[in-house]
Parts: sequence; C-alpha cells; structure tokens
Amino acid sequence: MSRPLGPSEFSHYCPLCTSCQEAQTTVCLECDCRRPEQGWPLIEAGPYPYLGQLADERYLLMQFLGAGTSGQVYRARATRVQRSFALKIVDTRRHSRPEFQQEMVRRFEREVEAMSRLRNPHVVNLYETIQLPDQVFILVMDLVQGVTLQAMLDRVGRIKYRHCLEIVRQVANGLHEAHGSGIVHRDLKPENIMVEQLPAAGFFARILDFGIAQMSETTKNTHGFRGTPLYASPEQCVEDPSIDHRSDIYSLGCVFFHCLTGRPPFDFPVALDVMDSHVESPPPSIFALNPELVVPAAIDTLIQGMLAKKPSDRPENLNKVIQSIDLILRGDVRLEETTSPHEPPRLARAVAVKSTLTNEPPALLVDAKAKGSERVAMEHMHDIALPQAILSHAGAWRVVVMGVGGKVCALVDDKDCIHVLSLHGDGYSETLVGASAPITAVALDLANGRVFGGDVSGRIFSWSLGSPGQQPQILSEQGSSVRCLDLAAMSHTIVAGNDDGRIVSLDLRTGKKKVLLQTQTPVMTLSYSPRARRTLAGLKDGRLCWLDMDSLVAEELPSLTQHGVASSLRAGDTHAAMLTAAGSIELVGLQGADALSQTLTAQAVKLRSMAFGQDGRLLGLEIDKAVLRLWSIAHGL
Repeated sequence: MSRPLGPSEFSHYCPLCTSCQEAQTTVCLECDCRRPEQGWPLIEAGPYPYLGQLADERYLLMQFLGAGTSGQVYRARATRVQRSFALKIVDTRRHSRPEFQQEMVRRFEREVEAMSRLRNPHVVNLYETIQLPDQVFILVMDLVQGVTLQAMLDRVGRIKYRHCLEIVRQVANGLHEAHGSGIVHRDLKPENIMVEQLPAAGFFARILDFGIAQMSETTKNTHGFRGTPLYASPEQCVEDPSIDHRSDIYSLGCVFFHCLTGRPPFDFPVALDVMDSHVESPPPSIFALNPELVVPAAIDTLIQGMLAKKPSDRPENLNKVIQSIDLILRGDVRLEETTSPHEPPRLARAVAVKSTLTNEPPALLVDAKAKGSERVAMEHMHDIALPQAILSHAGAWRVVVMGVGGKVCALVDDKDCIHVLSLHGDGYSETLVGASAPITAVALDLANGRVFGGDVSGRIFSWSLGSPGQQPQILSEQGSSVRCLDLAAMSHTIVAGNDDGRIVSLDLRTGKKKVLLQTQTPVMTLSYSPRARRTLAGLKDGRLCWLDMDSLVAEELPSLTQHGVASSLRAGDTHAAMLTAAGSIELVGLQGADALSQTLTAQAVKLRSMAFGQDGRLLGLEIDKAVLRLWSIAHGL
C-alpha cells in the first residue's frame, strides 16, 4: 500500500549545505553560510526533488546528503520522536523498460530483507520501508556520521596500517554476520564503507548499501554482472552463477590493498582490462608497489590469501581473517621495528619515506613521545607558490592563520598588509591594506566574506573581501594589545585574547563588549568550538583554559609549561591541537579532558598554523621561502 509524500513549511534551502531554510533566516545553522542578497534559493527550482517534503506525515526531509547507484539519500527529522534518520529514496521509474523496473524493485526488496535481518554495529540499521505512489520506495535507516572510506582515501592517499587493520577488522565483523544470515553483499568498495572518528575509541566503520545484496539461495537467479570492477571478484567478472560469501572476502582484500598502497590491486582505465586482470593476473604484492612500505610482512600474506583466484584458496570465512588480524596485532609488539620483507628489521624513526606510487607525495614519519602517543605520519598534500606580487613586498610573515576547514589562509607581512590566499591551488589571493598599527591577530569569516584584525594598540577592525583598496572599519577599542582572535560565526561574535589577560567577546551586531575571563597572564592564542559553545585559550605561562561561553565557567587543563607555550591553537568537536613555540604538536581530548593525549615532534617541518579539515583530519601549514606547503597530520584521537 502506497503512502503519501506531501509538502512541509519549508520552501527554501541553503546552496552550500543543501539544508532546508526558513525564508527569513539570515544565517544557516548547519554551515554558517549567510543568506545570499537575493535570498535563499527556492526548493522547487533546485535539483533536489524530495527536499522539504514530508514522508508519510512522519519524516521531514531536511537535507540532501548525496546520491548512490540506487537512489538519493536525505537527512530526515522524525516528527514524533526527537531523532534524525537517513532516508534513502529509490525511484524505479527511471528505468523505462518494464523488465529493468521490475529488476530494480526486486533488488530493493532484497535490500530490505537483507538489512532488516542484521543487527551488527558495523552494518547500518534498517528500521522500516515506505512505499510511495508510482513505484517509489523509501528506506528509513540510521543517520551515520563520518565520511566514506573513499573520501578518506581521496584526501590522504593511503591509510596508516594500524588504522587500516582496525577498519578492515570491523568491516569483516559486519560482513561475517551477514554471511551467517545467508547474505552476500556483492558490491563492497570504499564508497560503501562509512568511517567515523570517535573521540576515545579510534575509528568506527559501518557497511552501507546492500542494494545488490543477494540472498545466497537466490544468487543464481541474478542477471548479468553486479558489482564495481575495481573490487570485483574473479567469479563476478565471469558471471559465475555459484557466487557465495567468498566473493566478499576477495572484494575486502581489494579494499585492504587500496588502503595500504593508495590504489586498488588492478587499476586500469578500461573496465574490461580490470576484469581480465582479476581473472587472469596474479595479485601484486603490496611491497611490489611500494618496496619501502613499513608494515609487517604477515599483512601481505593475508591480503594475498584473500585475493586468491579460486574461492577455495581464500580464507574459509571472514572469522579467519579477523583471527589473522588479531594475531598480527598481538605479535606486533614494537611497530617501529617492522618493515618490508625485502630488508632486515630496522628502527624507523624520523625518516622520509619516498613512495614508488606515481605522483604520490612523500610521507614524513614523526616520533610521538608523550603519554598515550604513537608514531604518526605527516603526509605532504601539495605546494602552492606565493604570487610574485606578494613576495615583492613581503619580509618575515609576522602572523599566519589558517581558516576553518583549512580552505584558506591569511599572512601578515612586515608592512601590516594581510594577504588572504586559497589553499586549494585555484589561484585566489587578495591583499588588505590600511592598518595604522602593527597587526597582531587575524580571524577569517569566509561565510560572510569578512576578515578581522587586531593590533598592538588594542583595536579590532574588519575588511570586506572583494573590495580592493578599502580602509578597515574600526569595531572596538580593547585598551590592551590584542594577541589573538577567533570568530563564533553563528552567534555573530568575535572572541579576543588580550595582553592584559582578558578574554573578551564582541557582539558584531550591537558592538557590545563582555569580559568572559580575567587571567593574570597574557592570552597568547585561542580557538572557539561552535558545537561545544566553548573557547579554548592558551596562556603565556603554558596553561590551557576551556571556557564555557554560556556559564562563563573556565576549566583549567593540564599545564603545558614543560612543552612550551602554544603559538597556534585549534579546537575541534572532540579534541584540540596546539602548535608550541618549541615546534611540537600537542593533542588534547576535550570530552572530559584530563590529560594530554599525544605529543608529536616534527623537527623536520616548521609549521606556522593548523586547522581541522571537514573530515576531522588535522592540517598543518608550512612556509618554505616562496611556497606554502600543506600537510595532513595523522593522529589517533
């Protein structure tokens, strides 16, 4: 029986994050995007046909999340309980031929049956299905946080093998339970694995989209190739009608290989070449692609077994794979002394590893020496040449700031010009002039096209981007030199740390100032966490203060005196990163933070600023003469 899909009170959406907006809202509460001058776009004129709709009078589709091979996915708010869900909408009408439409309906029904039988934490839960008119179906599922494994690989190239083992083990756990229920996924790939970084438990993986999952007893009834060639098993490539759970073991081996090396085992531009290689070519060793890969040789042995051509030569089931991973982890007492099988064990500390993968940047392995620390990798992402116009009048860069998300940076030269540059390599740059005193702090508000500065005389001022030659607008007189600034965009508030020890908020709409905290030592750096509504401040004596913006209660975190004063500070949702004057990176958990979590020493890289990317990774910015160098800093928090 079909159920209705009707309109809601929302008729507009945010063009940046595709979430529903009320027409009169001035700032998007999801992404801080400011309403365009012409107003929010109309949903009915946009490309998201189900956005703003009310499904079965119970689920309000609030945000478009993406589209897969079988349908569109939206974030929906339940009207009867205080909870959000992911709604996957499958419209079989896009298949004009009746037999294709019927096959799509059968696949959808198999997905419903398959997923409803699983209750594994590493498989996304399915709660109910809703049939709309005209053969349109809705799956109501858990709303999963994090990013896809594919997105993670796109950003970092390859994954540290400890994290790789963690992710593969969890995926194997979820698939093993599915196999026990007679379910074969048949399309396992990085795009179908969501990875969330938890504050205290590392990575948490969940399997998505059993859209072409088959009940084992009916697998032989499928028509044609199903799956993704890069990760397809040999039996899938030849359309073997007797495919079973061992096909998923092969696909997981391909994913495992990709995570460690940065590419699938057979990576060719033509799909038929890829499929022929799965069937005919022996699987390459991970060390053949990268002879200097520093991982236990047992991992390569495990992957080779998973990629065996004959299903009977692979591990019997995924429980065997899990057991092998556990043995590797238990036997790997000193990770620094493991290496490839092509050379004797050695102590690998603070060495540059040059990859043999095509066009892949080198990775700098960095020691971590504090309590709870581990050896981490700094991945060189890319370089951006500074424009000649900037270099012609730049001396020492006195202030260097990365914007939220690591998309842009601001550099202050010795003539107190602020240079705003894109870190995406698209060539954008803009220079702001007119400061009457040395600039000591900068904050970027990209959502509203503004840049804020503070100077030694205690003034806070602003510029609007896109208005060359403009003079700054003075917003406030602090009465003491401004050491640091950050922006709380959703509340239209600037937070300033001053030389006299005060932390002050400035309401940008009313101009009202408020002293949030008075300390006895200069506030050197601070960072506002919008979700926590707290400000993390680093003081000159090495202390850290975690300030609640509502109650004005400040929690003092452990002293950093022995490590040096923080010169750059970034607070994320669950943890913070500090770059100290001594060159180390301090990582602190913010969920009941009671101790330093990691200390990373990076003597070979002189970072000037840091920011958390949208995927939770820590980004660092280095300035090497005429080049901006962007690094991705792996961490275990």
